[in-house]
This record gives sequence, C-alpha cells and structure tokens, in this order.
Amino acid sequence: MREEPFDIVLCVGPQHAEIAYKTVLGILTYFNYANIWIISNPMTLNKLKLTLPFNKQLIYLEEDKIIPEVSLEKLKEYFKRRDAQPSRAGWYYQQFLKMSLSLHCQSTHYLIWDADTIPLKRINFFKADKPLMHTSSEYHKPYFETLNNLLSLDKKIESSFITEHMLVDTAVMKMLIADIQANNSQKPWPITVLDAVSTEDLSKSGFSEYETYGTFVLDRHHLSFLIREQSDSLQTYRNGTQLFSPNPSYGDLKLLKDMGYHYVTFEIWDSQQEKNIRKNHQQAKLYSQLMNLKLSPLANWVLKRFRKKMGKLKTSKTDPHNSYRK
Repeated sequence: MREEPFDIVLCVGPQHAEIAYKTVLGILTYFNYANIWIISNPMTLNKLKLTLPFNKQLIYLEEDKIIPEVSLEKLKEYFKRRDAQPSRAGWYYQQFLKMSLSLHCQSTHYLIWDADTIPLKRINFFKADKPLMHTSSEYHKPYFETLNNLLSLDKKIESSFITEHMLVDTAVMKMLIADIQANNSQKPWPITVLDAVSTEDLSKSGFSEYETYGTFVLDRHHLSFLIREQSDSLQTYRNGTQLFSPNPSYGDLKLLKDMGYHYVTFEIWDSQQEKNIRKNHQQAKLYSQLMNLKLSPLANWVLKRFRKKMGKLKTSKTDPHNSYRK
C-alpha cells in the first residue's frame, strides 16, 4: 500500500551544501513527498537552487523568516549574556527551526531528515496507518535534565530517539511547542528551552528535539505511533565519511546501496584517512565496472571483501560539537 505523501524538512548549514545536494536527489528518487522544505541562509539556498533540478515541490525557506522573534544573531547574543559559547547557537537554532516547521507545513505528518544522510532505497515510514519511530542506543543525560526542567518529563524507554530522521505528527509538535510556550508567555519558546539548559551544558549539547518530541509523544500520545521492530528495521551506517570522505561519488553510493543499506550518513567531523579513502574509491569503481560487464560473481566477491573491511572499522559516536552553523 502506497503511503500518503508528507512534507520533508532539511536544515542545511553552509558546510553541508555539497552533501545536501545528493541527499535531496535521494529524497526525490526514493521518498513519496508532498513538499520538501530546505532551510538555510540566503547564500546556501542560492547555491542549492542553482544546482538542484527545478521542482515546484522544493521550497527554499530563509532561516531567519521562520521564527519571527528569534534569529541566529539573537541566539548568539543570548549565549554571550550567559557566558556560553556563541558558536554553539547554530546547533540549537537548527533544532528550533525543524520544530517550528509544524507551524508552516500543510501535511498531517512531516519528516525531519538530516542533510548529511543520503537515502539509498525506499523506506516505509508507516505501519497500520501509524508513523514508525526509529530508535538507537545513544544516551546523553543533559537532554533529559533539560526536558525535566521544561515539561517535568523523564526518560520513558531504554533506547534513544536520536537517529538521522524523525517522522513527526504535525499537530503533536504544535502541542509540544504550546506546552513549552505556556511555561513563560513573555518569551519566545526557544528562549524558554535555552533557559532550561544548565550553564555547563549550554556550550555543549543541552537539548535534543528528537528526545524531547519522542518522550512527549510517549507520555501524551503513546497510541499514535509505533516503534520500529525487527520486521521493520532499517539497515543504516553512520560513518560513511570514514569510507569515502564527506562527499562520496555516485559509484561509492551504488556500492553501499547494493550492500543493502537504506541510508548512509556522511558527517563532516568524522575521522578520515586519505590512503584508505583512495583505496575504497578504487574498490567502488572496480565494483561498478564489474557490474557493467555483467561479471556478477567477481562483483559479489568485491562486495564481500568490502563488507568484511567495514566490519573492522571503529564506528564513531555522536559528536556533541557537530554544528549547524559556525
């Protein structure tokens, strides 16, 4: 059964413009979208407009026009007043922007998707007409300290809602923002969120929109979604940069797709060894050549060797200093 189209939201920092181009092409190819909202500063938006194919469902939205009372510069001033690092303001800002899209998009649900994560095949986001929530094994205590300060909510499940995407119920996200706003009607709700973050964690990672929304839904609307189980699981890979740099070729992506991955993330901060990356590019090129020559047994041998190599790599954990804007 084909899913109803829904809006998709990407926040693109200047450093993600190249990878975001391939991410958007993947979304256009594999996802059943209504509109695709691309949020960034004017310069980055213009760059993407010039490179991406024309599509009336691509909506380019300037970041400072989404939350009228809040801008990146205003957040930086807030950080300075609290003796926190202004360079971290962008990391919080992109979370507020993605949450605020609930006030702009028209679909019943919208998908938040990380700009550095490239889709490689079709993904089902619903089961029995309920959105599927993807989870991980991550845990960062300050996220829940802030959540408790904001809404008196504690962690509900052992796993984490921090992944590379989240399907959001538009109405529920509006309710979440309204509940945060109700804590202090005299301030914009993003400032109320930052007020709930400890001074120690403000310069680091003190708030997660994914953990906050997921916990809120579990507490108030637990019957409205399903958590992905083994039968609906996704094959994903977080450390694509270690394999192919932050800007993989289409041959690299073909190799990863044929290995069965639904999506792969290419984070700019992840470690890179140029010698290994060159070898991996060569392996991906060899694989493509063998497939073009219809030498499937040899191509499968290359695939098997590459999978074994990936199994030996040390995977990186979430970088708490990964910034949307510096």
